[in-house]
Amino acid sequence: MDEKRPWHKDHAETSFPWPPKRQKFSQDDWGNGIHKSQNASHISHDQYTIAWICALYIEMAAARAMLDKIHETLPTHADDSNAYILGNIKQHNVVIACLPEGRYGLNNAANVLTHLVRTFPSIRAGLMVGIGGGVASKVDIRLGDIVVGTRVMQYDLGKVVGDGQMQHTAIPKIPQQLLGTAVSSLRARHEREGSRIPSILREKFKEHSEYRRPASPDCLFLSTYNHVSQASACDECDHSKLVRRHIRETDDPLIHYGAIASGNKVMRSGTQRDSIARHLDVICFEMEAAGLMDILPCLPIRGICDYSDSHKNKGWQRYAAATAASYARELLTVLPVAEARVKAFYMDNPYRDLSNGSQSDPAFSSFDGMSRSNPLQMLSQSKITAEARARVAVENGLVGEHLDMKQGPFLVLPYAQNRKFVEQEPFFKELLSRFCLGESSHARLALFGLGGVGKSQIALEYAYRFRSQHSNASIFWIHAANRNRIEQGFNSVAEEIGIPGNLYPSTSILALVSSWLSKRLRGPWLMILDNADDSDVFFGKLTSESSSQSTRQHHCLWDFLPQSPNSAILFTTRNKQLGLDLAGGGDLISVPPMNYLEAKLLFTSRLQTTQASEKSMEKLFDLLEYLPLAIAQAAAVIERKSQSLDQYLEHYEETESAPIDLLNQDFKDIGRDGQDKNAVFKTWSISFNQIRQDDMRAAELLSLMSFYDRQGIPEVLLRQKLGTSSQLEDALSTLKGYSLIYPSHDGKAFGMHRLVQLCVKGWLQEHNEYSTWADAAILALCKAYPTGEHENWAQCALLLPHAQRILKASPSMKSDKQATLQFNVAWYLDTQGRYESAESLHRRSFEQRLLRLGQEHADTLMSSNCLATVLLHQGKYAQAEQLLRKTLEARTRTLGPRHEDTLTSASTLSNILWGQGKYGEAEHLLLQTLDGRKAVLGSRHKDTMESIKDHVVFLWYNGKYCEAETTIQDLVDDLEEMLGPNHPSTLASRSVYASILDVLGKHKTAQLLFDDLFNATKQLYGKEHPETLNCLERLSWTLVNQGRFAEARRIKQQCLEGYEKTLGKDHPETLASYVNFSTLLLQEGKLEAAEGLVRKAFIRLKNVSGEDHPKAIHALCWTIRLQQLRGRFKDVYDTLSTVMAKIATWEASNLDMLITEDFLASILHAQSQNDAAEQMCQRVIADGIKVLGKLHPETLKFKNNLADVLQAQDKHHEAEKLYRETLA
Repeated sequence: MDEKRPWHKDHAETSFPWPPKRQKFSQDDWGNGIHKSQNASHISHDQYTIAWICALYIEMAAARAMLDKIHETLPTHADDSNAYILGNIKQHNVVIACLPEGRYGLNNAANVLTHLVRTFPSIRAGLMVGIGGGVASKVDIRLGDIVVGTRVMQYDLGKVVGDGQMQHTAIPKIPQQLLGTAVSSLRARHEREGSRIPSILREKFKEHSEYRRPASPDCLFLSTYNHVSQASACDECDHSKLVRRHIRETDDPLIHYGAIASGNKVMRSGTQRDSIARHLDVICFEMEAAGLMDILPCLPIRGICDYSDSHKNKGWQRYAAATAASYARELLTVLPVAEARVKAFYMDNPYRDLSNGSQSDPAFSSFDGMSRSNPLQMLSQSKITAEARARVAVENGLVGEHLDMKQGPFLVLPYAQNRKFVEQEPFFKELLSRFCLGESSHARLALFGLGGVGKSQIALEYAYRFRSQHSNASIFWIHAANRNRIEQGFNSVAEEIGIPGNLYPSTSILALVSSWLSKRLRGPWLMILDNADDSDVFFGKLTSESSSQSTRQHHCLWDFLPQSPNSAILFTTRNKQLGLDLAGGGDLISVPPMNYLEAKLLFTSRLQTTQASEKSMEKLFDLLEYLPLAIAQAAAVIERKSQSLDQYLEHYEETESAPIDLLNQDFKDIGRDGQDKNAVFKTWSISFNQIRQDDMRAAELLSLMSFYDRQGIPEVLLRQKLGTSSQLEDALSTLKGYSLIYPSHDGKAFGMHRLVQLCVKGWLQEHNEYSTWADAAILALCKAYPTGEHENWAQCALLLPHAQRILKASPSMKSDKQATLQFNVAWYLDTQGRYESAESLHRRSFEQRLLRLGQEHADTLMSSNCLATVLLHQGKYAQAEQLLRKTLEARTRTLGPRHEDTLTSASTLSNILWGQGKYGEAEHLLLQTLDGRKAVLGSRHKDTMESIKDHVVFLWYNGKYCEAETTIQDLVDDLEEMLGPNHPSTLASRSVYASILDVLGKHKTAQLLFDDLFNATKQLYGKEHPETLNCLERLSWTLVNQGRFAEARRIKQQCLEGYEKTLGKDHPETLASYVNFSTLLLQEGKLEAAEGLVRKAFIRLKNVSGEDHPKAIHALCWTIRLQQLRGRFKDVYDTLSTVMAKIATWEASNLDMLITEDFLASILHAQSQNDAAEQMCQRVIADGIKVLGKLHPETLKFKNNLADVLQAQDKHHEAEKLYRETLA
C-alpha cells in the first residue's frame, strides 16, 4: 500500500507538478485526462483555494469535465448540507458546489457559499459559473457567447417612487482584485494568441454531444414581440419579427466583459429587460451572483443560453454551461497560485534531508560553525565524509562538479536506426508537433497502445530524428519493463556521462543520474523509457531488498525521474492509465494501427522473393488487424518457410488453433529489446500476466469475454461475473487501459481485438483453463438470453452473435444449460425467418434433452414442438406432422387434453395439416383448440386470439366472407388495444383482414391496408423476412385486381427474389411465387417468359413433392395453358394426356384440387373438347358440393363454368338453368 505523506512547508519542490504516485482513472469521470485519486488523503480541507459555484446540475457536470483530476471526498462540517466535487485544474485545488435542485436565487446561493467557506477555510477566490440571459440590444451577444462580470448589480433592489416606478438603489459589487488582475492577464493573452475555449470544448466534451453547439437556430425577436405558443419552441412565432443580424465568420463563442444584473426572479420580458439594461448598463441577467458578493467577491462567468425574454427554451443551456466552464478553466491557468498551497500539491522533495540536517547528524559533524551556503565549497573540503559529499552533490544537482567530467552530448541508444521503418505520416506529424523541447520547460509525453502496435519503433525513429535536429542534445534510452532494467539503464547513463559510482557509495545510481540531469547547465536532453507497463515499478514503494540506502527513504522510482529546462522524457506504455500518470496528466498519444498502404509497405519490405496479390494482402491485414508486429511476424514466417501468402492464409484458417500456432513463432526484429518476445502471442501473454498480477478480476473478465463474439459485448454478460458495478467499472477500466478492449460508439458495449481474443484463448488452453471459462461463458449467456417472445427480441438480437459464437465453438458440449441456450436462440431465429439455423439448434436441443431428460419431460416436449414448428415454416410438412403427432399424444397423456401446452401442440398440428391441404382435419382440430383455449385461457388471451385468426381463414375457405370480415375486424381492434398496432400478432391479423377485403372486391381499401402493413412489417422484421415478403405478395394481388400490372410485376419480381434468397428455391412459398409471377407475365402477354417460369416451378415441385402432387399437376396445367396460347398444340396434346391420366386417379378432397380440375376443364373447353370439358365440369361440381357445399362461392363458380361449356355446345336451355341457379 502507498504510504501517506504529511505535508510540511519545507517539502515544497519547485519542479513540474506531476502527481507523486499513481493516480487511478475513473471511467465515470467526464472529460479527457481526468484522474480520480486513489489515495488523496494528503490533500486536506485547508489546501483547497478555489470555490466554483453552480446553480444547475448541468453546470456542475460541465464544471466536473474541466478538472484534471478528481480527488476523494472529504468529511464536511456537521451543519454543512452541501455536496462537493473536489479536484484540481493545473496547480489549483478546486471545490465545486451546486445549489439544491429547484432552489435558485440569491439567498440559496449565499447559503451554499457560506457552508463552503466554513468547511474549506483557505478559499481565496470564488467563481460563479453557469448560464445566463444575454442583452443583445446593447452589444452583439449571441447564444453560446460568454459574459464575464466586471461588476454585479442587484436589479430588484430599490424603492418605489411617486410615479410607481422602481428606483434602483443597488451599489455595484466588484469581484476581488485577484480575479480582476487574472481577467486582465487573460484578456491580454487573448489579444496575442486568441482564446483556447474552442479547443477546450472539443477536448473536454468530445464524447458528450449534448454539450456541443446545438443545430437549432439562434433566434432573437424584437423586444416588443412576445412568444405565442404553449410549447417552448418558436416554430409558431412570426419570424418577420426577428432582429436582423450579420452572419459571423465562425461559430466559436465570443467573450464579452461588462456589468451583470442579478436578481431573485427569472427575467422573461424583452421590454423590461431592455429598460433595466439601459438604466443599469448591464449586458446579462442571472439569479445568484449578488448573493455571493458579500461573502466572497466572486467573478460571475455566464454562458448565454437565451435573451431573457418570453422566447426562452432549454435547447442552448448545456452548450452555454460548457462555454462558461471552458472560460473558467482557461482563467485558472493565469491565476497565480498561493505558494503554500502549491507546496502541498507538489511531490515531496526526495533530496530534502540535507537542507533539514541538524548539528547532531554525524555526516555533518565536521561542519560546526561552517557556512553551508556554498555547496561547491563544501564539496572541496577534505574533511567532509563520503556520505555527506554524496548528499551535498545530489541535493544541489552538483554530482561530479568537482571532477573532470566528459563533455556532451551523450548517446545511450541500444539500437541502430531501422532503415525499413514505415512512417504513419499523420500520426508522426502529430507527435513531432506535440512533443518538442522548450528552452525553459520540461516536456513529458507517453505513447500508448496495444502490444505490437509499434510504439518502440516509433520512439526509436523519433530519437534519431531528434538527434539530427538537435545535434547538441543528449539521448538516453532506458528499458523500463522492471526496476532492475531501469537501474541497469541508469547505470549505462552514468557510465556514459562519466559519473564514478564508487565516489558516492551510499547513494543510489538513480539519485545520482537524476540529480546530474536535473541541473540546468547540462544542456538539452531526451530520455526514452520504453515498455513502461507496470505501475508498481514507478509508483510502488521501494523496499530494502531492491533499493540502496539513499532510495529507501523515498516512496518510488517516480521520484527519480529527472527534470530540467530544455529537456524531455518520452514513455512507451500499453497501460493508458499509467501513461497519463507518467506524463503528469499531460500529453498522451494513442498509437493507431497502420492503414493499408503502410501495412503493405511494411509487409513487402520484409519479403525477399514472395509475391503477394493485393486481395491476399488485404485479407491478411484484416485478419491481423493492421498490427505492425503481427504483419512483420507473418512476413518472417512466410520468408523462413518459403511459403506463398496464400499458403500462409490457408494454414491460418485451417483450424481455430492454427492462428495461435502462427502467432506463437518468434523472430528477430530491429529496434526490439532482446529480452522481449517478438511473437505476438508471447507479447500479449506479458500483458495478460501483468493484468493477472495487478487486477485478477480484470483478467477473469477478459477470459470470459474471449468466448463471445469480439464486437458488441454488452455489460449484461459481464455483470454476472463481477458482483458490483464498481468492480465491473474497475475491471473494464484496467482492460481499456491496456487497449485490450474498447468501448462501442454509444458506450453501452465493448469490443476486443481479434488477435487479443485468439491469444487469450490460446493462453487459457496452454494453462488448462479453456473448459472452465467456456462453461462460465455458456452459463452467463444462458442466464441472460431470454425466450423468443416479441418483447424479448431486442435482448435476443443484442446477445445473438455471442450465443452463436459460443455454441459453434463448443458443439460437442452436452449440458442442460447448453440445451436451454440452444432452445432460446433457435426460438428467436425462427421468429426472424432464419429457419435453417433455427432447425439445427432446435434439433440439437431436442436430442440433448431427449437423451438427458427423457421423451416425456416437459422441456423435451417443448423442444419437439418448436422443432416441428420450424419444420412447418420450411414447408417440410411430412416431417413436421410426424413429430407433432407424437408430441401431441405425449402432452395429452402427461398433461391432459386441455393443458395450455397441449393446446399449443394441437394448434401447431392444425397449421401443418392446413399446409398439406388436409383442410377438413385441420379445421376440426382448430375448432377443438379454439374451444379449449376459450375455456382454459379466456377469450382475450393472446393464444386464443391466434386461434380466432386461424378460424377466420377457415371461414374464408368455406366462403363465409361476411362473417370472416366481421370476426377479423373485431379481432384486429382487440389486438391493437391489448398488444399494440405493431405487435406480430396484430400485424398477422391485419394481413388476414386486408386479404378478405380484397376477396370481397374492396381492392383499394385492401391496398392501403397492405401499404401500411408492409412498412410496419419491414420495420419489425426487415425487408427480406418471409412475413414481409408475404405482405408484399398480397399487396401485388390487390394491384393486379385493379389492373395495375406494371407495379404488380415489379413487386412480384421483388418477392420472388426475396423468397429464393430467404427460403430457398424449393420452399413451397417460393414455388407458389413462381406460378403467381407467371400468371402476371401471361396477363402482360409475355408468354415465353411465363412458360419458362412455370416449367421451372413444375420441375422443382416434382423433385420436392413428386409429380403426382396436386401442386405439381396445377403447375403442369398452367404449362398447357401457355402452350395453347403460343400455338404449340402438339405439346398441348401430349401434356394434356399426361394430366388427364393423373387426375383420373385422384379424389378431389380440397379446394386446391378442385381449382386444378376446374382449370383443366377450361383448357379442354379452349381446345374445343367440349364433351370432355363438360364431363370434367360435372365432376368438379359434384366434388365441390361434397367438399365445400352447394352455396360455396367456388361451387357456384364451377357451375357458371359448366354453363359456359354447355352454351358452347348449343345446350342453351341447360345453360340458362345453371346461370339462373348461380345468380340466385
